[in-house]
Amino acid sequence: MKLSDVPRNYDRASKYYDRLTDVVFGRILGLERYRADAIERLGTIDGTTVLDVGCGTGRNFPLLVARVGNEGRIIGLDYSEGMLARARNRVEREAWRNVYLVRGDAAKLEDISTPVDAVISIWCYGIVYDLEAALNRAIDVLRPGGRIAIVDFQRAPITGCSTGSTLCTASPCAGRASTPPRI
Repeated sequence: MKLSDVPRNYDRASKYYDRLTDVVFGRILGLERYRADAIERLGTIDGTTVLDVGCGTGRNFPLLVARVGNEGRIIGLDYSEGMLARARNRVEREAWRNVYLVRGDAAKLEDISTPVDAVISIWCYGIVYDLEAALNRAIDVLRPGGRIAIVDFQRAPITGCSTGSTLCTASPCAGRASTPPRI
């Protein structure tokens, strides 16, 4: 997706995003379980700093806050002001003092100046306009020995479908970065 399309599409969708995600990703497709699984794959993150790329409305925050504890920090990054407004409401409602929100481009992470201990991204990288740059930048901001976990869709052709449609599946993955490899 072009970066210029993100605010238009996601600012509008922000009003319905949580309900839509609950129904489609949760009840119909059963994919919401991958969110907790990906966060679990980050390993021990108590007292650490976690960057949530494409944080949207902050759906990861309850799980992350419980895992990083009072001494840890969560940086939620999203390009959509509408999504960040919903995330801000969630942070204020829960009175989380260790969650910081940043408007930014996932392919550049310009305002992430200090290394983080872990990077999480759920349903974001599949729409980033420059996936290679986004993944390299995520690795660049990760401390040596840090962890990254990504859940997104992988397009696969539907066998026997003459329309060329695609079927999306989700697979959580986590890995260790010791030196930033170039993809």
